[in-house]
Amino acid sequence: ESFAQFNNRAVAAFDRVASAVGKGQSTAVFTSGGVIAAVVSALVAGDSSLWHVFNHVTINTSVTKIVTGRSGRNLLSFNEHGHLMHDHITYR
Repeated sequence: ESFAQFNNRAVAAFDRVASAVGKGQSTAVFTSGGVIAAVVSALVAGDSSLWHVFNHVTINTSVTKIVTGRSGRNLLSFNEHGHLMHDHITYR
């Protein structure tokens, strides 16, 4: 699979999940740092141009929050890892 195919598949999966969540509802998705980087880059830059930046710093078991509202889908937080002890942090 090419990077473009991977990226398109990741963003399309996010779009399907986000569209399925009703008003006032929440959902959780557990996935890899590469997928998170693809979605976050799409939200922030509108394309995959920042994928390598986000993918490089994504910490395993971190939490990223996205909200959907009147202004669309927005990144609320990225790569939260305060729940991890310092010696438990690993990347990607």
